[in-house]
Amino acid sequence: MYTGAWVPNMPGERKREFHVGPHIMVVTPHPEELQGFSRDGQNGMYVTHLPGDNHTDLLFLVMPVQADHR
Repeated sequence: MYTGAWVPNMPGERKREFHVGPHIMVVTPHPEELQGFSRDGQNGMYVTHLPGDNHTDLLFLVMPVQADHR
């Protein structure tokens, strides 16, 4: 996801979508390895789940990257 993406909000949210900046996603077959990471994306790396997931399985680590705009 080097260019980022527009992501739909959860049902009931005011805005329909939001932009996620460039990032690298790290997936593991052992989601328990990601339990120690934050789910708050305000401070860099964070863990989230795939859309439609039950919030416990299919976790992945999101690593934001700075885009070079030269």
